[in-house]
Amino acid sequence: MNYLNSIYGFIILLGCVFSIVIYSCLGERGLINVLSMQEELRRIQQTNKSLEQENESLKEYSNLLKNDTHYIEKIAREELGLLKPGEVVYFFEND
Repeated sequence: MNYLNSIYGFIILLGCVFSIVIYSCLGERGLINVLSMQEELRRIQQTNKSLEQENESLKEYSNLLKNDTHYIEKIAREELGLLKPGEVVYFFEND
């Protein structure tokens, strides 16, 4: 009888350990959830870095448009096709 009690005790202990391991892996704060949250955090940080770089680029572009008359002239010429007084544009047809 003492032998059976020790076997039952071992099985109960093994079941408890197994339950703890399963909960540690699959529970709300389990290993799988932690790994997926780390991956999501990495993606968010990467997106944040990309948006910060874009923000800096837009700040620089805004600063150029506010303060640099040569840059404004360049944009006007390239995007709007504007000319200075006295300039002539020639169009050549390709054969």
